[in-house]
Amino acid sequence: IREEKTLKPLSVYPNPTADFLNFQLEGTPSENVQITIQNTIGQTLVQQTFTTANGPIRINVNSLKTGVYLLNLVEGSNRYAARFIKE
Repeated sequence: IREEKTLKPLSVYPNPTADFLNFQLEGTPSENVQITIQNTIGQTLVQQTFTTANGPIRINVNSLKTGVYLLNLVEGSNRYAARFIKE
């Protein structure tokens, strides 16, 4: 019997954003989550570790230039990614 793992959807909002980006993993909260924000050529611009609780995490993206970015989130051995637009 093969056990299937249910993936937690990653919510990122508002998208597009000008100042702050909220993100949340649905389901059971984790203790440590590492995020990186990369530009379209793969350069890491932001790298932070958060201790999560119930509810979204808010990150200031005001210093990023206007454009498209990739939010990578690592929770234990799980990896998630979402694109967002900075206005």
